[in-house]
Order: sequence, then structure tokens, then C-alpha cells
Amino acid sequence: MDTLKVPGEVYLVGGFVRDQLLGNVGVDHERDWVVIGTTPTQMETAGFKRVDASFPVFLHPITNEQYALARTERKVGTGHKGFSTEYDTDVTLEQDLARRDLTINAIAKTVDGSLVDPFNGRLDLQERVLRHVTDAFVEDPLRVFRVARFTAQLPDFQIATETQELMRSMRDELASLSAERVWSETLKAMNGPAAYRYFRTIQEICIVEPWFEDIRLNEIADLQEQRKLQGESAIAAIGWIQGPERISRFLSKIKASRKHQQLVRTTARSCVILEKSNNMNAEDYFHALKSIGAFRNEATFLNLVGSLQLCSGLDLSELVDLVSKVRRIRVQPPESINYEECLHRKRIGMIQEFLDHQRN
Repeated sequence: MDTLKVPGEVYLVGGFVRDQLLGNVGVDHERDWVVIGTTPTQMETAGFKRVDASFPVFLHPITNEQYALARTERKVGTGHKGFSTEYDTDVTLEQDLARRDLTINAIAKTVDGSLVDPFNGRLDLQERVLRHVTDAFVEDPLRVFRVARFTAQLPDFQIATETQELMRSMRDELASLSAERVWSETLKAMNGPAAYRYFRTIQEICIVEPWFEDIRLNEIADLQEQRKLQGESAIAAIGWIQGPERISRFLSKIKASRKHQQLVRTTARSCVILEKSNNMNAEDYFHALKSIGAFRNEATFLNLVGSLQLCSGLDLSELVDLVSKVRRIRVQPPESINYEECLHRKRIGMIQEFLDHQRN
């Protein structure tokens, strides 16, 4: 922590403490702090920058780390944002930790390195258990997907039986979540070392509706597990399993980023192309490649091919070579033929040679 004076008792909290105890902390791991016994005015006077006028979170002016005032929360409405937040100098560290989702995330660390663990989070870390802190867990439906996400990020952890029961009891509130928040948790899960566990957990806990009923969760999870897919390839697996006809409704509902929507859609179309290439003529194959952006951005296409190879187990190096050669074609047409027509003929001829080679 920087030498800037914080007007109150300061504790390191959240994921940094958890991952430090697990030995998983990297150099770029963000640290979050909670401050006890102070006010927003005192924080601003000390030089901290308030993030949101309605929320007691401040940024350190030098390290840019977050310092949040200790607070309690009271459910006043539906959904992820239906809370009244109360913060004053009387809120204790234990009260602040009690509002957190899981015991493994409710461990604090003092500046001198001592641990504060009122909910036995260290024991759950040792036993590899994801357990809710209190029954107030049910007040925030986003926690259902956060816990599912943690199963992907922490592969050897299991959800406590009583926490599973609470997750099932929250099904009726899942529709109140924003699509952006659901996708955010999904994306974090897909970047985890065991991405497949996210969809498998959603299926097993019976929290498929209303966000994931349009996709075949078990088949996607099976592919992700078998191929050890992570990151973009784990996202691409959604399109690989669903295909182009069935993916549109899911993508319009989940509101993924444009980049990830394009990845899923082009993967779905690519799956069909690879399956039907033996029955395509050169002209159809050329237009199929155009439909997945093969001749636009080279880096994007190579990223797509990387995901396709991981999903399919196929070696697509010859396809990459073909696209590269087609990109580089230049022609000098006779006067009777315009440039575009001559270029197109040359491309189709090269693709025909490729298809003939593939079929022999």
C-alpha cells in the first residue's frame, strides 16, 4: 500500500486474499481494500477520488486501487441492483464481510499480514468448498452465475449442498438480471481453466432458464472438456455445437460483445462449411469462405481457424495456405476482360485445384 494516509482501519479483502492463500496471485492481480471507521468526506480530504456519487468507493490517486467504505446492504427490490446500501463509521469489518457471496471471498487481511476470517473461509479453501456466507446470499440473483463461474475458475472446488439448494431457490429472480451482467459472468467463466464446468453447473443446478435454454449446454460442456477449451475457443464451442440456424436467438438475448457474437456466428457457419465442403463447387466454396471473413482481416481469420482446429481436432493448415494464396493473387487481364472478372476466375481456379486435391 502507498504511504498516502488512509483515514481509518484498512483491510485487504476479496479475490486477492483468496488467491494469495491459494498461491494463485499474479503480478497484475487487482487488490481491493475496505476502510472501517471513516466517512466519504474524510476520504476525499485525504486525497482519494470518489468513483460514484451514490456509492462509497474511492480510487487511490497513485496506485488506482479501490478503497470501499465498510457497508451493509438491505434488500429493497428485485434483481441484482435492488439493494439499499448503508455505510457509516459504526459498520464493523465482520458486518461488511457478512454481505459477501462466498466464505472464501469473506477473508480480510490487515496491513501487517494478519488474517480476519469470521466465516471459516480458510477451512473451505482447504477443503475446496464453495459455500455461501449467510442466507442473505439469495437476495442477489447474480450470485447464482458467480458461483457457477467460480467452478470454472477453481476446478477442484465443489459447491456445498446447502448452497446448491439456495441457488435452485433463486430461479424465479434470474429473469430480473441484465443480459450484460449474465454475459460478463459467462465470459469470465470461459476464460477459466475448466470452462466446461460453468455450463455443466448451470445444467445440474437447474438454472437453465431464462438465459441458456436456447443452447445445448451438456454438449457444449462435453466438447469444452474433451478438447480442454479455454478462452475464445471455449466461446467458439457454443457456435460449433449449435450451428447457424439455432444460435441467433441466444446471441440476441445474451447481448455478448460484437467481437464474441461474430466469433460464435462464424464458428457456426464454419462448421457447416467444413461438413459440406466435399459437396461444394469452387464458386460456392469461395462465397462460403467470404461469409466467414476469410478474405477480410487476416488476424481475425487466423484466430477463427485456431478456434476451429481446437473445436474440431482437424488440421486446417492447408485451408490457411489456400486463403493466403487467394489473397495474394494479382492479374493482368487482356483488354477484353475487366480486372475483377479476371481476378475472380483466377481465384476460382485456385480453389478448384484445392478442392480436387482434398477429394483425391
